[in-house]
Amino acid sequence: MNKYQKKHQAWPLEFSDNYRRANKSDHTVDNYKADLQKYITWFGATFPGKFLNHANATTITRYQHQKLF
Repeated sequence: MNKYQKKHQAWPLEFSDNYRRANKSDHTVDNYKADLQKYITWFGATFPGKFLNHANATTITRYQHQKLF
């Protein structure tokens, strides 16, 4: 696992912890976390060597488009 993957792996846990503290349902948190993990996997394969903070609206649109086809 490279430094980018290690950093990205922490994000879903941080995200889910914050949502649980905000009293969101476990079902909602689990679904959002799964979606975030899918995006992180796609991002790492599509943009190797880049951190997620390089993502922008174009990146998200590209991901959404690729999910449809």
